[in-house]
Amino acid sequence: MSDPLSAVPPPGWSPLRSPLSRRALLTGALASTVAAAAGCFAPNAPTKEDVSGPTPGARVPIELWSGWTESAAKQIESILADYNRSQTAVVAKHVVVPGDMTQKLLAAVNANRAPSAAIVFGAGLSYQLAARQALVAVEDIATPAELDRMNSWMTPGLRELGRFEGKTYFVPMWSQCWGVFVNRTLAQKAGVDPDSPPEDLDALAEAWRKMTTFDSRGEIEVLGGSTTDLSVVTGRFLGRLVSEDGNTITTTDPGVVSAGRWIDDFWSSMGRKKMQNYVASLQGRGERSGNQDPFLAGIQATTLTGPWQYDSILRYAPKGFSWTVWPFPKPAGVTKRGIYTYGDGFVFPSRGKDPGAGWQLAQKLTGISGDVDLYSKLFTTWQCVNGPTSTQVDRSAYFRQKVIARCPGYDTIFLDELAHADYYLYPPKIPTSSTYTSALDAEFEKVRLGQVPLEEALAKVQSDAQTDLARWKEQHA
Repeated sequence: MSDPLSAVPPPGWSPLRSPLSRRALLTGALASTVAAAAGCFAPNAPTKEDVSGPTPGARVPIELWSGWTESAAKQIESILADYNRSQTAVVAKHVVVPGDMTQKLLAAVNANRAPSAAIVFGAGLSYQLAARQALVAVEDIATPAELDRMNSWMTPGLRELGRFEGKTYFVPMWSQCWGVFVNRTLAQKAGVDPDSPPEDLDALAEAWRKMTTFDSRGEIEVLGGSTTDLSVVTGRFLGRLVSEDGNTITTTDPGVVSAGRWIDDFWSSMGRKKMQNYVASLQGRGERSGNQDPFLAGIQATTLTGPWQYDSILRYAPKGFSWTVWPFPKPAGVTKRGIYTYGDGFVFPSRGKDPGAGWQLAQKLTGISGDVDLYSKLFTTWQCVNGPTSTQVDRSAYFRQKVIARCPGYDTIFLDELAHADYYLYPPKIPTSSTYTSALDAEFEKVRLGQVPLEEALAKVQSDAQTDLARWKEQHA
């Protein structure tokens, strides 16, 4: 396997989420090959000069890179304006880097022109950059008081998301959580009670089958629901993709196998070719395609997704559209709540100008600084977009009135499971995370299409990824 870092679809992407999905909209064409840039970057631990704080007595310009454009960029820039008015030492500028964030970030680090901070979409990227010594750890730029404040603010499971090899390299703004949005009209028409959520995954699959309708040719007309996201389901089965010490690839872990079997069994029961034809018929429809969203257009009765679906409903749902949200159920016999989450958040490039100032800015945009109302405004850019990093946001009247009140079920379904899960599955915390997950996605697609048996596919990925990881460690010893 090569090491393209980000030359893969973003975590959670599936054929049932078109290229106009929420994440694709945020990133533009984020996935781009950066092997050349990674190869020419000479790892170098940050020097004392690299991690210096804001320079007293001067308004030093610093840059925040992100892939956000349009309304999201305007919101970030508005928040930056508030931040700049409170600063005497620095002035922050938002730099939009659509399409090739990773490549540009590595190139900038190599040329000693990196920004003070960047927002990346998925913690997996931070693990890979940290392994290449391309990032500064928060512990190297924060004061003891700031570290205490971060640790007391963030939900423990999300604090751990940002850690790699004992230090914090990624500070999430928010993190993903999951639920099942239901078209009440279609559910009732199929004899499924929308007010009685399925008790386990098998009951959910049965509800999906009942709500599916077929046309005169026997092709799927309205899909009851489905998922292709192995990681999301693996979280529910408490599976592991890599050992805790990061040395052993565990694709054949029982939880991964059970998750893959559940998805594959559903596709098989519906007819693999029919499912494939239905996906092809969507022709670019996705969660961010306005009223062409399959769920809002009435050609998909439910959608297993994140809370960003609220934004689509509020913006694009047709008049009279009746809906509700079910919890994403656990497998039968599994008592603990497991969740897969990957986050969107801040990293601090090594060799950047004043990463300490970038850290000060990150505290404002993650709630760590204590300005909860300012942090809450991020959740109105895309209404209820994801789960906040702390349960303490509910002390903000703004968050309660402008966020929770507009999204029924957001707090009781999505936020509850994110804050109180018993087990968190993260992107693999290894230097070769992207090549591993890319290979896993590709092989699992073959499984769903009936081309390769599940166990054979998982064993192949495990063997190849283990070899790839060992090779990387040998080359960078």
